[in-house]
Amino acid sequence: ALLSLIPILIFAGALALFLAGPSFQAPYECELGRFSGTAEVYYRKTGDWMTITRRSHRQIALYPRDKIRTSADGDLDLNVPAAFDLRLKQSSEVEVLPTRRAFKRSSGKELKLKLLKGSILGMPNEKPEDQVLSIDTPAFLAAIHHTSFLIQVNPKGQSSIGVLEGTAEVRPHNSQEVIQVKTLETLTIPQDKT
Repeated sequence: ALLSLIPILIFAGALALFLAGPSFQAPYECELGRFSGTAEVYYRKTGDWMTITRRSHRQIALYPRDKIRTSADGDLDLNVPAAFDLRLKQSSEVEVLPTRRAFKRSSGKELKLKLLKGSILGMPNEKPEDQVLSIDTPAFLAAIHHTSFLIQVNPKGQSSIGVLEGTAEVRPHNSQEVIQVKTLETLTIPQDKT
């Protein structure tokens, strides 16, 4: 009798995986560099904020929905190996998002972050691989590839991007149009209220 249930259980499990889609995503292995003030990491699995210290955190594995934040007196350098060196400025918070291709030209690996508040400065590593960094804000989604940039979100949700070197593709949330932001250009977009 138990043997006859095995095919039914296998079918039910396969159906559940098919309907839910792949839910496991490998973590982003990052290295913490210099930081000052208070910086914390939120692990979604445990539901806890943990203070980052020089002893406890050097390597960090970030999964989708994990967060990092800095205090009003803090900032933090985060190295994504073979991709980007990122600096979270004071009073900033980012969330790691599951990856889905937002831009058709994107190829290779993708790291997707949501800048909830504050600002993030980024520069490509010395030996970057073909990796795209996508940063979502209250106003737009930016795809960044081998580009130095600064993205800011003000308390009202207005978002801006400045490109120091390279090109970023920006898609406002209220549009399907992709805007190219090139070297020494800035773009500011108000928060999408829809």
